[in-house]
Amino acid sequence: MKRYLILFNLAMMFGFSLLANLGAQSLGDQQPSVVNPNMSVRFAIDKVNYQMMEPIVIRWNFINETDSDQTTLVPDLSAEGRLMVGIGEEEKEFNQLSRLSAGLARRPNRFSPSKGIQDEFLLEMRLDEYFPKAGNYSIRLAIVVENGAMIYSNYVNIKIEEPTGIDKKAYDFILRNKSRNKFPAPFFWDNAPNKDGLTLLEEFVKDFGSSSYGADATFKLGGYYYAIGKYAKAKNQFEKVRNSPNIRIARSAMERLENLEKSGRLPQNNLDK
Repeated sequence: MKRYLILFNLAMMFGFSLLANLGAQSLGDQQPSVVNPNMSVRFAIDKVNYQMMEPIVIRWNFINETDSDQTTLVPDLSAEGRLMVGIGEEEKEFNQLSRLSAGLARRPNRFSPSKGIQDEFLLEMRLDEYFPKAGNYSIRLAIVVENGAMIYSNYVNIKIEEPTGIDKKAYDFILRNKSRNKFPAPFFWDNAPNKDGLTLLEEFVKDFGSSSYGADATFKLGGYYYAIGKYAKAKNQFEKVRNSPNIRIARSAMERLENLEKSGRLPQNNLDK
C-alpha cells in the first residue's frame, strides 16, 4: 500500500502536463466529443543520441495551422497519444504511453489561427519495446480524431546507442531489476526479492549517479524522499541536479527546491531520520 501511495504522490508531483495556453478560450458546456482533425501536431526531442533505456523528453505542440478559428478538446498525449516507431521500412504503433489513464473532464478550447498549446512529456515506459536494439529510428506522434482517423506529427530521427563503460553497468543494473508489470520503466522497481524500490534507487544513485541515467535517477530519488516526508534528503538530491545539462531536470529541481524553502518543511538540523 505504501508503494502505491508513493507512486500516487509522485504522479501528483511530477505530472507530465506543463500546458502553456497560447491563446485558447474556454467554451464552457459546448464540448466537442473528439479532437478536431483540423489541428496539427508537431514535436521535437532534446538531442539525437540516446543510450538504450534512457528516458526521452518529448516537447510537442498542438496548433491551429488553418486560417480560421478551431474548437477542440486538447488531447492527453500520455494517455491518448500514440507513438509510431520506424526502423528501415517497418513502422510499429504503440499506444497508452504511461501508467496514467485519461479520465479527467476536459473543457473544449477555441484556438485562433497559428495559436495552440505546447506541452512536455517524458517517454520512459516500455523503452525496450520501442527501441529493442541499438540503431537509427524515426519516430512520430499520432492522435486519434473522429471516425478513427489520425493526426500525425512530423518525423524525428533518433539514434539509440549501445551503452559502454559506466553506462553499460548502469544499464545492466536497470535490466536486472526492471519491473515486470505492464509498463516497465527505469527506476520504478517492484520485483526485487530482497530489496524494495527505494533501496534499489538509492543504490543506483550511489553507484551510477555519474552515468547517462544518473540525473533522472537522482531527481526521482528526491521525489521519493519528498513523498515519504524526508525533506532534507529530498533537498540534497535536488541540489545535485539543479545545474544538470538536462534542462527538464534542472528546471524541475529548482522548482522543488524553491517549494521546499517556502514550505517550511525542512528540519532545523537539516537531517532526516
